[in-house]
Amino acid sequence: MKSARLSWVVLLVAVGVLVGCEVVWMPMLPERVATHFDGAGRANGWMSREGHLWGSMAVHLGVAGFIVGLCALMHRLPPGLMNLPNKDYWGTPERYPEACALMRVWSRWLAAAMLVWGTLMDREIVLANQGVSARLNMTAVGVLTGCFLAVVLGAVVWLLLRFLRRVPD
Repeated sequence: MKSARLSWVVLLVAVGVLVGCEVVWMPMLPERVATHFDGAGRANGWMSREGHLWGSMAVHLGVAGFIVGLCALMHRLPPGLMNLPNKDYWGTPERYPEACALMRVWSRWLAAAMLVWGTLMDREIVLANQGVSARLNMTAVGVLTGCFLAVVLGAVVWLLLRFLRRVPD
């Protein structure tokens, strides 16, 4: 299954890029980092440089790991507990392993997308902290978030269509 291997590669590259960027960006940040911003992009919350580095990585990697881990454990649950489209088809003992495998691969792609978005958002925080008054570029944040939400929507629609489709016997 090429998609399964590729999803692992992409996920691990996304993890590496996130960690690498955070380590490279850390010295560029002031001791007191603006990390929370209001709707106009003005800073209204701060933390230490190290707190931002470790907190940001913990959140990004934690959420990605939770999603991947949850889907990795899906096969341990009885098929009746899963709310899949076409449950009568995908919940059978012969097809449930395939549904679980599909969810595992899908979760790695979703987690990789989340890590890319998180890395780009952290870049915006680094850029915001470069100026005299920390100000987040809300246009960039809106574009990044809109693109991420479009990817998530596309991934959910793809998954839904995949489970709605019956594979011929």
